Amino acid sequence: MAKFQPKIYSLSTLNIRQHFNCDYRFHDFRTDFSGESGSGKSLIADFIQLLLVGSGVFKSGTEGVKSRDTSGLALKSAGGNYGRGYILINVEVQPRQYIALGGYLESSSTQMLFFIVQAGYDFEETLAPMNAPVFYRDLLLDGQIDTLEKLEKNALEKGYLKRVSNKKYYHLLFNNGILAVDLSQNEQSLKSYAAIIRSFSRGKGFSTHSDALKTFLFGDADQKRLLAKYNDELQNIHTDHQQHQRLQEEIALIKDKEQKIERVMLDFNAYHHLKKQHSQESASFWFRENAHAAQELEQAEKVYQVSSARKFLVAKRLAARKKADIAGRYDAIKKLRNKRNNAEQDTAMLEAQKDNAKKLLDGSTRYKELIDKVNSWLTEDRKDSESIRQWYSEERSKLTDAETLKAFEGYLHAHRLQSEFKQSDWYQEDYVTARYNTLQKLKKLEDAITNKEVQLLFSDLDNPASLAHWAIAQLALPLSIEQESLLFHYQPLSRTAPIPPQKRYLPFPERLFKNPTIVKADDGGFWLELNGLYEYITYVSEQHLNVPADQIKLDRVPLKALKQQLDTLTGEYEQLKNLREKLEGYPALEKAITLYKTNPSELFAATDDIAHLTPPELEQYLSAFKNSEQHLADYEKEEKAYGIALDNYTLIRRADGDAKEKIEEVERHMIDQYGGTDFEQLLQELEGDLLLAGNALDELIITKTVSLQRIQKLETDLFSTNPAMNKLHEMNTNTEAEYKDAARLRDQKKERCISSLEKLNESKMKFLAEHHREFVADQDAVKIDQEPDENQSNRAGIKFMESYDSASNEIEDKTILKDYSVGVLAHKLLPTIFPTQQLQEELIGEQIEKRLTELANDLQSIGSRKIEILHNVFSEVHKAYNEYLTKVQRIARYLSSNEITGGNYATLQHKPAPGYPEDWMKIFRKRLTHEMQEVGLFASAHKQDISEIMLSVFREANGDRNAKIEDLLNPRSYFDLLFEIKLENGQSNSGSNGQTYTANALLCLARLSLIEDKEHVGIRVMPIDEAEGLGGNYEMLHALAKKEGYQIITMSIDTAGDINNDGQYIYIMHDNKDSTGSTYVPPLGIFHDGQLTENINEIFE
Repeated sequence: MAKFQPKIYSLSTLNIRQHFNCDYRFHDFRTDFSGESGSGKSLIADFIQLLLVGSGVFKSGTEGVKSRDTSGLALKSAGGNYGRGYILINVEVQPRQYIALGGYLESSSTQMLFFIVQAGYDFEETLAPMNAPVFYRDLLLDGQIDTLEKLEKNALEKGYLKRVSNKKYYHLLFNNGILAVDLSQNEQSLKSYAAIIRSFSRGKGFSTHSDALKTFLFGDADQKRLLAKYNDELQNIHTDHQQHQRLQEEIALIKDKEQKIERVMLDFNAYHHLKKQHSQESASFWFRENAHAAQELEQAEKVYQVSSARKFLVAKRLAARKKADIAGRYDAIKKLRNKRNNAEQDTAMLEAQKDNAKKLLDGSTRYKELIDKVNSWLTEDRKDSESIRQWYSEERSKLTDAETLKAFEGYLHAHRLQSEFKQSDWYQEDYVTARYNTLQKLKKLEDAITNKEVQLLFSDLDNPASLAHWAIAQLALPLSIEQESLLFHYQPLSRTAPIPPQKRYLPFPERLFKNPTIVKADDGGFWLELNGLYEYITYVSEQHLNVPADQIKLDRVPLKALKQQLDTLTGEYEQLKNLREKLEGYPALEKAITLYKTNPSELFAATDDIAHLTPPELEQYLSAFKNSEQHLADYEKEEKAYGIALDNYTLIRRADGDAKEKIEEVERHMIDQYGGTDFEQLLQELEGDLLLAGNALDELIITKTVSLQRIQKLETDLFSTNPAMNKLHEMNTNTEAEYKDAARLRDQKKERCISSLEKLNESKMKFLAEHHREFVADQDAVKIDQEPDENQSNRAGIKFMESYDSASNEIEDKTILKDYSVGVLAHKLLPTIFPTQQLQEELIGEQIEKRLTELANDLQSIGSRKIEILHNVFSEVHKAYNEYLTKVQRIARYLSSNEITGGNYATLQHKPAPGYPEDWMKIFRKRLTHEMQEVGLFASAHKQDISEIMLSVFREANGDRNAKIEDLLNPRSYFDLLFEIKLENGQSNSGSNGQTYTANALLCLARLSLIEDKEHVGIRVMPIDEAEGLGGNYEMLHALAKKEGYQIITMSIDTAGDINNDGQYIYIMHDNKDSTGSTYVPPLGIFHDGQLTENINEIFE
């Protein structure tokens, strides 16, 4: 089944110059855009080029007054300096399956940003097609054109939009079958593809000059690669020339340092021999010492195992004895506890009986006590209950009066009123008279205080409230006694309205005092008439205002005396008032005062205890006495019953105490002997001890450390008599001490054995290091009675280090030589021979000789190796040259198979380039070989370099004398191309514009076939500008495009060729170059049967 050919389904613009917001549906084969200049039809080809190759290599396919770039495509906002816009194509990758490719443009930038819309999330490798194409309305956010960054954050209804880098964009287009060319591989492929897309546009044809054709068809990647490789090899040759000199210097240096190393090696070998001898003797000595230590350890181990068996046997017997003792005491204490538990209910019952009997006895005892008390009250004068009650009343009254008096005295003392009370009328008069006299005294004091306050205010001439002060200023002095009495009488009234309101105040004194109406007078005062109201005014006792103003005697001295008098009166008043309030606040005051005045000896006469009883309590006594016979009989009965209950309870409590004492005795014994009373825990622990001792003995038997017979013999010896508990404890202590002593001795022997073994292992390691094999006692042990001395080998070592230090004088870093390793020395003196410090000293001389041989061989091989490399460079140049000519032949065959109108054909031929003979490279290779064999490529520092030899040979072969090295390494330099139109007879023809364009288009198609991946599908689009000018050639291109699977997009004033009702869509564009959004005229469309429609969106419905 044939692969589906991807195609451009539609093109959309959003806020783009001359197209505004529009969706164009593309026909699968041919879509025409017709219209006058300025209608924006040529921009269609620019949009397609931009969305396939990007703004980096974009050039408009149509010539204009000035060069076009992407900054002018996005429309600016009305009255603004900034604008943004989008262009987008939907690629149908499978039937009704779409992937949208878009570009984001800003008027402030010449760079276009790529984005892709797909159904999936993977923007790294595989794109998922959508079920519906994306149109310009899908890119609006709330009806507005926003930035790509914000658009990316808002999911579209049809798919997922994401901005991608240019390289990722090209890779995704190739990897997902949208383009058959991988534009991400190199810049040349991208530029070539962009040039091909532009070349289809009539106004942007390419030059047919040979150099331009070669660049168009083959690029310059091979030239750059070969030149870089050549320069690298030249650098390597220069490096080898320096290496040649270094090798000779290294040989001389190696021979000098070889002598130093030989001297060190002689001393090292002598030192090494003595070290080997010492290691053998040391290993032999410690081998014998370790064997002796092992024998002693074996003996100590046997003693330790026997002591272990004795220890565990005694421990087992002691644990068994303890277990039996504890178990017996545990049984005894459980019986005692059970006995106590069983007696607990009886005890409770007897205790309840005792308590009940005691309660009944207490009740009877109470009645007996009451009866006994009444009998004590009976005398000759008091023989019955009535006489007792009379006597009680008398005694009770004495007590009550005494208590009342004490309370009153306490009250006076608490308020500090004793002295005042005795001096007052309350003490000296009867209660009624005292109360009356006190009230009268308080009233007189109140009047005197009021009068004194008025007099004080009236006499204060500096006080504005003083009516005397007012009269001196307002009235004519001297004043009459009536006038001054009138002033003094109304002095208490306020001049302002009192708050809260009271009866009277005096706001206008002058109305009252200037013309008073006096009706009648007597010796004490006079009557004042106030509009029908009479008020009596008392004469002042002394006048002060009856003299002229300058003779008034009122001054501050009388004021001070008045104040002192007022304070005295106030004090007397408060003292008397306080006494009255405190006394009248005391309950039953009159009786309390009467008792206070009574003779104490009469009041506090001795009283009997009966007085302290309450009347109900007295009646309780008398009632019990009345039934004394019954109460006394009950008392005797209850007393006897209580005695019996107490005896029973005491007996069972004594028995319980004995059991408790025995339990405590057992527990004390357990604590003393075993440290606790938790019998279960102690028994469990002893069971564990028995098990542990038994397991330990079994382990000795199982491991055959001590035999069963030996253990039985030890047990018989230990327990031939049945030892007591204290004897077992003593035996346990002794066997434990024996065990520890044996363990200590064994550990000492073990430490000695370990120490001697460590010494032996250490000496064996030294033996291994010196002899390079393991120490074998049978063949390596020598007789030696004491630890060998290292002095001789140490002296040899000192001599070796001295020669070592002498040989290493030239080494700056002495720290790495501190171990005196011959390997390190050889590595530092001759690092090229000994690259690491790990080497065999006996092979040092052999390796030095080997290195000298290698250096001699390297000197001979350097030249031939470089000649071979240079041969390879020019072989690659020749190979690329042949590949170019092969591609030229393929293109020529393609061109000859497609006829242009008028029987013309486009032809492409190659020929040798003048001044660049192909065979000069063979001569150059021979020259290099001669230089190496005859005189040596590096024999002289003044010898010609390779580039000079190359140019010399090239010129000797009649090469262009102006040629440069980069020209000689360029495979395109050795041939020229000729592209022309010819008739069938081979005669050249300059051709018309249409024929020339057609020939160029054929060459572009041939070039695409060279760079397209044959295994990949992809869209194929041919934008043709001014297509109607091609004449009959258009039909040939039309047929060729259909054959090759290309979509044709034409841009012309009139539709090119014949109109095919089913094989093309036509858009008729209007002149919108100066239009704004409101004046934009949308194109007309022809989609079916030649019908013209104003609604171009109907094709999507």
